[in-house]
Amino acid sequence: MLVSHAMLPISVGGLAAAVVANLWQAMGNQLCRVISVESDLSACFLRSIEAQVPVFWDIKKETLMAGLSCGEVSSLAWDVLQPTLSHCLSITVDAVAPLMRLFAHGFGDGLSIEAGECATAGLAGLLAARRDTDLWRSMGFDRSSVVLLIGTEGATDPELYRSIVDGAD
Repeated sequence: MLVSHAMLPISVGGLAAAVVANLWQAMGNQLCRVISVESDLSACFLRSIEAQVPVFWDIKKETLMAGLSCGEVSSLAWDVLQPTLSHCLSITVDAVAPLMRLFAHGFGDGLSIEAGECATAGLAGLLAARRDTDLWRSMGFDRSSVVLLIGTEGATDPELYRSIVDGAD
């Protein structure tokens, strides 16, 4: 079963470009839909794709997703991602904490995952797209979709992580 969609946290683009390069090599002209996900407080890739050239994002307020808080696109990543991104999404910080808690407290089977602030970005983007019927369809999702989600880190700040996962919704 081939991946139909890859939801990738984007930051400056290095990790996403590495994932896409491998997918592109394996899938060739059948490359899946590649969707970037970043914070709405530092959406430099989304703005760059809209402008069709890398643009600087002046970060006015830091996001909880510190690993995604970037104001400039990597030029090397741009060369890989600009021609392959099918969509760019930005998410708000409100999407992060509930998913961190869900992963931390498990899925009813005792299995838990230590997913930090950026690790939930792909799933948050997927859920946001699912709530928008037109966006969902435009992204080509259907019942047969196979989605690759990348979780980028665990508890990089253990005290903050604990306060979030032990907090209320």
